[in-house]
Amino acid sequence: MPSADQNGTTSSDTLQGWKDIANYLGRSTRAVQRWEDELKLPVHRIQGANGPTVYALKKELDDWKKSRDLPKPTMEEAAEIATAANHHAVANASTPTWRLPALTAILALAGGVWIGQHFRTPILVTGPIDRFDYVGRSVIGLDDQSRVVWTHDFGRQVSRVDGPPLGGYAVAATDDDTIVLGVRLSAPAAQQTENDIVVAFTRSGTEKWRVTPKFKLACGKEDFSGPWSLSSLVFGQGEKNSKIYAAFRSHTWWPSLLLEIDQAGKERLIYVQTGWIRALADWRSPLGHFLAVGGVYNEFERPSTTLIDLNAPPAVSPHSAPRFNCTDMPTGQPVATYLWPTLDVGAESAYPMNTDLLALEDGLRIQLEETGGDAIGELKTDLSVRSFSLADNYWTVHRRREAQGFINHTAEACPERTRPQPIEKWTPATGWVHSTILPTVRQTVQGK
Repeated sequence: MPSADQNGTTSSDTLQGWKDIANYLGRSTRAVQRWEDELKLPVHRIQGANGPTVYALKKELDDWKKSRDLPKPTMEEAAEIATAANHHAVANASTPTWRLPALTAILALAGGVWIGQHFRTPILVTGPIDRFDYVGRSVIGLDDQSRVVWTHDFGRQVSRVDGPPLGGYAVAATDDDTIVLGVRLSAPAAQQTENDIVVAFTRSGTEKWRVTPKFKLACGKEDFSGPWSLSSLVFGQGEKNSKIYAAFRSHTWWPSLLLEIDQAGKERLIYVQTGWIRALADWRSPLGHFLAVGGVYNEFERPSTTLIDLNAPPAVSPHSAPRFNCTDMPTGQPVATYLWPTLDVGAESAYPMNTDLLALEDGLRIQLEETGGDAIGELKTDLSVRSFSLADNYWTVHRRREAQGFINHTAEACPERTRPQPIEKWTPATGWVHSTILPTVRQTVQGK
């Protein structure tokens, strides 16, 4: 039976030490220690015989977390969390096969997409692999002590894929424990001259298959044949088995291609977007099984979110300008497309984007990047817009741009806080429908 102190707090309400606090918040120890100073994490100290001991109250942490838009984990932090969870699973396992669905979720969240909840089959941990490095001609699998587990030689210079697709780390393990990586066939920081590839490995480092996009599109007066850059990579759950979804963009920023890849490495083009795809999420709602696609539509220069029916024919993004009419495009249509507001923080950017997607039980969360300041949109499961809000980071960037002279009003007096914001929604039945929404502010704007 939990004990209670003089204030009525029981031992089950209290977290002792940084490790317990980090586990409760689902983050790394180093992150929560940093948050004490940066984000005023409510922790307490009591003097003991061996020095001060840190503890926290669960209710205080819960209240604090509700008032914050916490930064998503970096890949380094995600690896730390996954490694700690793996060690915990090993220490408490009764069978020799360690099952850890959280590994997929944590690594995907760090890359901007939460997908772990969509797997129906538990996912096997990828053995002792903790992270990957790209050195010369090889991809190297390392354990949590930075010891080499295996090395795969591509026979030529390779490097990480830059940008959103998890920085070249393993995305997850599929049902048969396949590790999938994005690989660039060039030296680090060199100009890209060839298509990025998606490569699948066994847990022991044997290459199973690789996919290279080989598409040519003629759009208006422009021809697009590559090089194609990998811009997002995520696992999803099909009706029969797991699929991999890989988005590639032309090196000129558009168009983007979305490929569905099965566990044997067979690819299928399922969507073409006349803009850059930056984020993917497998999302199930009562209305169907969708792949949410975040990015930008170049024709409108607006952040975009598009829902693709994974059981429908391949689709193309809705557009009207002749320059976006491409030959050999799919003829299907998306389920819905949303164009989100552009705000004053992003006034200097031609292409603010939907850079992150989070599938929730009651909807879909959309993170919009305005040159570093974030806004958040949310959809309901009936595909209507629930809310549009301005995150804390938006105001941080706002003040910085005030100081730089790009914005001539203060964050406290910003008209974006009270101005109805435009949202366009497209469906095959309605075409484009204009509406407005009053933004909410996630936390009271503080003075300078």
